[in-house]
Amino acid sequence: MGWTMRTDSTLSPTVDRSESLRHQIYNDLREKLRHGQIGPDDRLIDVKIAKSLGISRMPVREALLQLISEGHLVGTTRGFAVPQLTSQDIRDIFEVRKLLEPRAAASAARDIDAGGLTALREALDRAVAAVANSDVEELVAANVVFRRTWLDANRNRRLAE
Repeated sequence: MGWTMRTDSTLSPTVDRSESLRHQIYNDLREKLRHGQIGPDDRLIDVKIAKSLGISRMPVREALLQLISEGHLVGTTRGFAVPQLTSQDIRDIFEVRKLLEPRAAASAARDIDAGGLTALREALDRAVAAVANSDVEELVAANVVFRRTWLDANRNRRLAE
């Protein structure tokens, strides 16, 4: 991000093309991580990703580094990868979720609109059908939609994150 001088003599942030690319790559990779499209055996190599997108390496590397700083990835000698969680890591994560999610769910219940309620009902119907059909992949997909819907209903973005 750069800075430019405004006419009123204050500085304002400017977003250049590489910042926009970094943000787009970050969002794309984060969604793929959330949906399990990038797994523990996958290696993300900045040069290969950049080449496949026809862009320079820098915005890809910056997006990957941001994902590392947020705990979504780890750096390895062969690129970037999904961190391997221990049983203790998983217990710790769920302990934090137990503290935060009741408040987040209450906020979502207060703030959700009619479209959100419809999306929740549809996701629940998908989940019930998936259980009846022993379709684990569909159950996971329905859960992702259900969770994303109620989290998106939160006005407090930090709580939702």
